[in-house]
Order: sequence, then C-alpha cells, then structure tokens
Amino acid sequence: MKKVIIIILIIFLIPIVYAETIDNYNDYTYLNINFNLDGSFKLIKEGNNPKITELSTNLTFFPRQEINQDVLSITLKSNPEAKTNFNIDNVGYNWFNPNLGDYTFGLESETQVRNAIVPINNKIRFPIENVDTYYTKPTEFIDLNDDIKNQALELAQGENDLYQVTFDIAKWVENNIQYNLSTLTSNAVQKSSWVLKNKEGVCDELTNLFISMVRSLGIPARFVSGMAYTNLNHEFGPHAWAEVYFPDKGWVPFDITYGQFGWIDPTHVKLKTNIDSGDASIRYTWKAYNVKFDTTKVNPKANIIKLGNKIAPPSELKVKSLISNVGPGSYVPFEVEITNNNNFYIPETLFVTKSFKLTERNIKSKLLKPAETKKIYWITQIPEELQSGYTYYGEIAVKDEFNTEATTNITYTSDSRVISLKEAQDIIFNKLETEETKVYSPDIKLKCSTKEKYLSYEKPFVNCEVKNKGNTLLRNIKTCILEDCQTINQLGISEIKYINFNLNNLQNGFNNIIIKSNSNNIETTDIVQTTLLNSPELNISEIDYKKIVKYDENVDIKITLISKIPVKDVILIIKGNNEVNVGKFDNSKNLLIEAKGKDFNEDNINIKINYKDINDREYSFERNYQIYINDIPWYIKFLRWIRIL
Repeated sequence: MKKVIIIILIIFLIPIVYAETIDNYNDYTYLNINFNLDGSFKLIKEGNNPKITELSTNLTFFPRQEINQDVLSITLKSNPEAKTNFNIDNVGYNWFNPNLGDYTFGLESETQVRNAIVPINNKIRFPIENVDTYYTKPTEFIDLNDDIKNQALELAQGENDLYQVTFDIAKWVENNIQYNLSTLTSNAVQKSSWVLKNKEGVCDELTNLFISMVRSLGIPARFVSGMAYTNLNHEFGPHAWAEVYFPDKGWVPFDITYGQFGWIDPTHVKLKTNIDSGDASIRYTWKAYNVKFDTTKVNPKANIIKLGNKIAPPSELKVKSLISNVGPGSYVPFEVEITNNNNFYIPETLFVTKSFKLTERNIKSKLLKPAETKKIYWITQIPEELQSGYTYYGEIAVKDEFNTEATTNITYTSDSRVISLKEAQDIIFNKLETEETKVYSPDIKLKCSTKEKYLSYEKPFVNCEVKNKGNTLLRNIKTCILEDCQTINQLGISEIKYINFNLNNLQNGFNNIIIKSNSNNIETTDIVQTTLLNSPELNISEIDYKKIVKYDENVDIKITLISKIPVKDVILIIKGNNEVNVGKFDNSKNLLIEAKGKDFNEDNINIKINYKDINDREYSFERNYQIYINDIPWYIKFLRWIRIL
C-alpha cells in the first residue's frame, strides 16, 4: 500500500497596501482625538518708517459639532496675544497696535468621533425632487461637462434607489480613477473634468469628481475637509471626502479614497464643509506701509488619546471553496456570503487578505439592503509546482472593513484533475443569482408660465421648464403650442432645460393656452392662462356723494378706482376743483375728495382721469355724475345766465 504523506501549507499573500485594511480603527465604538493646528507669519521691515494699522487672521478649519462628532474642548492660542472671536463658522484672531516680528496662532481641541452608520431603513426614491439646488450647481473645481454627465447617466439609468445610485457612482470612481501622489494633483487641486480625462488624482480630486457626477443627477452633495488616519504611515493627515444629502435623513458621508461609501470610520475628524474644494481655510488681512507679510505653511496634527469598545459586527461572513481536490495550476472559484444583520442599509467592502494569486483585484464592494444576503465570487490559482504523493491545504481569508473575518481551506494534489479558468468561470456563472432587473421609468415634468395680462401692443410669450423626472435618458423631447413646436435633443436624469414661445395669435380677452411635451410616447400637458387687453381699463368702479346739497355746503366725494393691470402717474381732475395726484396703483385705489356745492356748475360733476401704463403709454377718459345744488343765491344764477360764471 502506497504511503501518503499529508502536509498542511498555509499560503499568505503579501497584503496589498490599501487604506483601512491593516491597523485600522473601523471596529471601535468611538475615538477621542486630539487635534492641533499651528500657523505662523512674519511682518518684516521693507523700507523707511514702516507702519502697520490692521492685522487679523480668519480660520475656518477646526473641529465641528456634528451628529457623530462632539467637540469636548477647544483652546485658542496666539503669540503675541490676540483678541479672538469664535463662532460656528470661523475663528478670528485680531492684533491691535501690531509691530514687526513673528506671529503665531492656532488651536488645540479634543473631539470624540463616534462610529455610526446613518440608518437608511427604506428605499429613497431616485430621482429625488424638491431639494435645495444650492448643492447641485457646478462650481469652480467641482465642474460639469458632457463627459461627466454621460458617465453618471450610464451608471444611474434604470435605477430607482438613491442609495444604490450614489454607491455605484462612488464605486466607479474608486475603480477607475487612480490615486496618485506623484502627479501635480498632490500640490494643486484639479477640476473634476481634468480628473475624469486624466483618470488620476488624490483625495481632493476623487471627491471632486464623485460630487460632480452625483450633482449632475440632481443629487445635492458637498465637499468635506478634515483629518483622517491612514496605515500608509500610521498617522493622521489632511483628508477630504464628500457628503450626499438623502431626503428626510440628512447628509450621508462617502469617502472614495478609503472605499467607505455611506459610512466613514471614527478617525475622520470633520473640520469644514463647503460647496467647492477651492475655498481657502485661512485668510489674512493686514494694512501696512513699507512692510512685507511672509507666511508659512499651516501645520495640522492629530492623534488618538482614547479608544472606545469594539462594535458588534454589522454583517456576517461565510467563505467556501466551490471545488475541492484539484490539480497543479488549477483555477479554484470561491464564494463569500455576506448577510446584513441590521434593519437598515449596510455598505460593505470585502478584502481577500490571504490567498493564492487572484485573477482580479482583492477588493469588492456591495450595498446590502436591510437583512439582505449577497454572494461575491473570486477565482484563485493553485501553484503549478507540486510534489507527487503529498496533499496540500491552502487557506483563504476574507475580511470586511469592520474587521469581521471568515476563512476556508482548499485541498490540492499533484495527481488531481486540473481545473481551467474557463471551467472555474462556468462554475461561478451557474451559481450567480439573478440580479434585480432595472426598471426604466421615463417621465417628463412640464412647467410653463406667462404674465396674467398683456396689452395689445406687447409681445406675449410663454416660458417653459422641461425636466426629466424619470431614471433614464430622454431623447427628442418635442414641446408644442398648437403647431408651434420646439425640440430638445436629449435630457439627462434630473436635467432641466428652458424654452420660450411667442404668442402671436392671442384673441382679445381671456385665453387658455395648452402646451404639450412628449418623448417616446411619454406625454405631459400644462395649461397657462392670460388675458389680452387694449388698455389697462382703468375705471371708476364706485362713487359715493350726497346727491342734493346746498350751495355753500361741504361735499365729500368717495371714489374707488380699479384697473386690470398696474398704472402710474394717475391724475384725477374734477371740474371747478384742483387736480388730485393719485400716483400709481395696482388693482384698486380709494380716494376721498373734499368740495363744496358751489364747485359744480349746471348740476354736474365732471371727472377726468389721465394716466399711463407701466410702459409709459398715455390714456385718458371722462365721466359725468349728476348732483343737485339748492339755495343758489340770485346773483349767482344771474351771472350764470349771462355766462359770467
């Protein structure tokens, strides 16, 4: 009988250098972190009779009170001592009667950062509506172009889950943009369009591009500056990440550089948020004569001073080989099953930390819905050189970003069947679960407006806002008023475009205008209403006065003017009485005019009104109202008879 010698071999890969895979603090409940910032500058004489009248520093880079971050203490420092002003937005240092020499300023704080995932319990519908557009607009460095829009659109089409859309975009940026400290991006921030074109950058650039892509889909996002721990040098350094706004949930963090999508580890100390990445963290103000201002680089530092407890693993991992007892050089598929133990979404990144040579990257990310289980697959290749008569065992280990780990073994011998790459791929293909079918929901929102009233000599028009409310690209959107049509070639998700129509055939009076917009049998309608007038139609709607009065009796005349559109320079003239300057009004105006019976000849009140419309066109009309005057003296009657009065 042939003797079989069994040797157990555990094959270790040299761990890939990747943020958060080794010596991280991802599984701690909280960290207390000491943060120091030191800055300095000099005022140097540069001529005769130097003079300094004003000197101040404004700092916007300091720990903030946040939902998962408590500022336990903060101490401001300066030398020479400055008067300081501390508020939610900035720290101000002001030096009175400044002199030449060295100046230092800064702060020291203790901040507790908690390990907390924003609990998104239910699907938030995408595209989102009714959000503040301040954080969806392009800025100087977080810019937008067609390439950015098209790439984001390609990833988002057919998806109706906001978390999944942002997760997929974050994963795409991480996988397709190389983190590269050796380029010019390490010294100067580059625009998102540059990053997409050159496919490289550092944390600022990766964050810029991610924010640009989600903003192009109408999703609010902002830039965050702070400090974070890295195992590249096992210390804290300046860092940048993004926050995305989820309706009814608030701002959710996404760190593309660290592969943390919807969650960040407790080493992230948040120091500033902004709409753009190019905003300066420190500003200096001075007024001086024959003085040179010389500043040095600000030096932020951080270190951990207290650790919390370990968190309960948010997910459960299982690893198993899909085939055993294989021959030399075989390709072996293995499966990682991950289960979300929570009633809210969990973003997970898995790392193969121990294995033979893999056929692809050792990192994969998945978004798990509440209580959801997903399976992820890799293929590893067994060594080709094996000794006959031995049975080998190799270990595979997989860890998630919360340091939960699972392992399995692979058995292989020199005389077992060799599994090809194609066979391994076929095994995985037969195991793959059917992915959720994307649902493409084209939808158009049409919102039009026009003035409520036009004058006949004006040029009436309608403004229309056409918005893609669905989750797929729309093409050839035709918008029409009767036979007058305009076409928008394409409209991305959440994109808005504006079109105008001239209304050349309005009828006098009320008009009901129907506007229709359609694309690929998707149609929507809006209705606007307007009235065409020959004039503002200012008129006397009501007049009240005593109809029978004595010759010397006082008469109060109450008049109500109405106009269908605003008017100005309105002057009212009553025969025998002075002009009344009414000025301008919209809709209606009440007047009280004091007169006497003797002001009205021939038992008649004659009222003339001159006015202008808002375009300075002049109008005029007259009205007569009957009044009876009693007790007229005989000589007045005689003078009227001979037409002297």
